[in-house]
Amino acid sequence: MNLVAKLFAWKALWQPVLAEDIATFFLVFTGTATAIDNQISSGKVNYLGISLLLEAVVAALTYKIGDLAESHFYRSVTLGFWASRFFSQRHSINALCFDFSQRVPSQLL
Repeated sequence: MNLVAKLFAWKALWQPVLAEDIATFFLVFTGTATAIDNQISSGKVNYLGISLLLEAVVAALTYKIGDLAESHFYRSVTLGFWASRFFSQRHSINALCFDFSQRVPSQLL
């Protein structure tokens, strides 16, 4: 395997991981910043504002980096793409099983 093929294989492996990391960073950063703003403004943002902002961030990230990360940074996006037949059933089930295998043990701790 020559060097160019190795670089393309490396990019194909790490590109979705990096895209999901960026998406997770934006979700955590914007959610925390909005919660802090809600605290500073004495509750003017409220929970509805926080949830709307997070959903807007998910929508923006889905349109911008969803094809790179295969939109697995949010379960409802994966289900939506599966329902619209953008992802195959096997692909979606694998992604959801992997997601639940990470989240369930962390909730039990």
